Amino acid sequence: HIHRGRCHRVEVIVRFNGEFKRSFGPGMTTKAVYAWASGPDGAKLSPDQAAKHVLSVPGADHFLDSGVHIGSLVTPGSCAVTLDLLPRERFEG
Repeated sequence: HIHRGRCHRVEVIVRFNGEFKRSFGPGMTTKAVYAWASGPDGAKLSPDQAAKHVLSVPGADHFLDSGVHIGSLVTPGSCAVTLDLLPRERFEG
């Protein structure tokens, strides 16, 4: 996959009991962002808790696939994206 866009870095804001911010390259996948967001530098979830959570675009009715490039989620005119870390059961309900 090739991602072409104007953003060399994308600021990712993950909301889960507060906000966590980090900059990623636009070709980074949501799998890598999820590893950061659920890990010790983010929400500090245990492995059991992490398995029960997913990333989602705010207001979406589905969670993000692990292969989505983070640069494809930015809004025009911005180099930032906000994601929610939510319980998986919300989407499998």
